[in-house]
Amino acid sequence: LDGSCLYPIMQDVWVSPIGNNDNSGLDQENAFKTLAFAIWKIAQSEENPYTIHLTEGIYSQSNSGEEFPIILKSHVNIVGYGDTLTILDAESTDRVFTMEDCDNNTISGLTITGGLAEGEGSDNTGGGLSIRNSNPLLTNMTIIGNTGGSGGGIYVAHSDASISDVIITGN
Repeated sequence: LDGSCLYPIMQDVWVSPIGNNDNSGLDQENAFKTLAFAIWKIAQSEENPYTIHLTEGIYSQSNSGEEFPIILKSHVNIVGYGDTLTILDAESTDRVFTMEDCDNNTISGLTITGGLAEGEGSDNTGGGLSIRNSNPLLTNMTIIGNTGGSGGGIYVAHSDASISDVIITGN
C-alpha cells in the first residue's frame, strides 16, 4: 500500500537516456532511464522471453546514469534503433555486458564501446562483451573501442554464440 513493493513487469519494455526509472517502461513515452534497471524489473521466463527496446541516444554513466557492467539474464533481448543511433558507452569504467549461463538472448541494433576489462582471470576478458556458457545471437551491431587482456571487444568461452552482421574493431 505504501508503494514500497515491487511488481515485476511481464511484457516488453522501453528504455531511453531521457527516460525516468519511476516511469512504467511500457512504451516509448514512458521509458525507463537505464538498461540495468529494466533488466531487473522484467519477469521473463523460457516460455515468456521479453525484449527491451533501447531508443536512440547514448547510454553511459555521464549521460544517462547507466551502471556497468550490464549483467544480462536468460530470455531477455536487447534491441536498439541501429548501431549509429543507439550507443552503450562504459566510458572505460568497466565491461559493457556480462553474459554468463544465459539462454535465448538476442542483442541487436546498437554499438558497444568504451568497455574496459582489467584484473585477473575472467575479469581481464571481453571489454565489450564477456560471454560464458551462453548461446546468444548478436546481429546488426558494432563493437568498437573496447579494451581487455583477452578479447578486448568480445570474449566467448564455452558458448554457442551466433554472430552475424557485426563489426568488431579496436580504437
